[in-house]
Amino acid sequence: MAYTEAMFLFLTALTLLAIQRKWNPVVIAIVVGLATATRPVGVALAVGFVWHLAAHAPNRRVLALRLLTLGPLACWGLLAYMASLAIDFGDPLAFVKAQDPFKQRTGTPVLERLLALVTLEPIRSFYDSRSPLMGWGVPSSTSLAWLFSLRPVNSVVFLAFLGLIVLGGFKRWLNGVELVISAGLLAIPYASIGYEQDMQSMAAKHGPLQFRRLAGLSCDGTVARRDSRPSGHGTGGDLRLLPRVVRRALRRLVHLHLDHPVSSVVVPFATPSHLTQESRDRGSGVEFPMRRSASPHDAAARVSL
Repeated sequence: MAYTEAMFLFLTALTLLAIQRKWNPVVIAIVVGLATATRPVGVALAVGFVWHLAAHAPNRRVLALRLLTLGPLACWGLLAYMASLAIDFGDPLAFVKAQDPFKQRTGTPVLERLLALVTLEPIRSFYDSRSPLMGWGVPSSTSLAWLFSLRPVNSVVFLAFLGLIVLGGFKRWLNGVELVISAGLLAIPYASIGYEQDMQSMAAKHGPLQFRRLAGLSCDGTVARRDSRPSGHGTGGDLRLLPRVVRRALRRLVHLHLDHPVSSVVVPFATPSHLTQESRDRGSGVEFPMRRSASPHDAAARVSL
């Protein structure tokens, strides 16, 4: 089964490039629509596109006309996919129901679920001793390797990227479109599956998009220069403007992901059902095979920190 994160990242960058260079709105809508076909969270790009239309519309009448014509076009991918599901399976929302096996909590009343989301309960419950999922957050090793395991730190990484977005907006590293898209990329999965799936994969799937956006990659596709300064229009963030300790931590995370030479990694966090008696006695985790080692192409794709 192929995963679409790489394609979605490409289409996100292409959308930002198209908006920055003020391409024809029809072309931008087509690109955004393709992104919605790649992943449903692409709707965040459609919201950013609407923001772009509103910012450049001469009057409300023109804006309304553009929204009526280009709005559906910006969602053509998702709409076509839903139509295909309706024809093949009789349910246009089959892709939503396919997430049911991954849910940790089901049957929660709507009001209780909304209250939990507003109070950040999905983020807090992972470390709450009163939560039945607390066992997921207890370290079984004194090694610092657990800091680089996304399963126990999903909530922390999620909040960290949210903080970077707020900081980028406050410092004007990001413009309005970039803020809307970045916030949407975090808000949509949090509101839709954050509670039921207890924040699983939130950092692994959606955080890197924010890192790429804030790591010095401008909307025009170039890496920010060392002497660059944030402009009032927010044409792209520069990671060098962050504190040195933050830069070092992010550099460490990137290099660990790309350059780790071993073929397996000990994961010191795991559910009790996944731990053998031997691993419990040792106080260590379970070994999982890693993906292929980094290639020269991976090294060439790094963002200069």
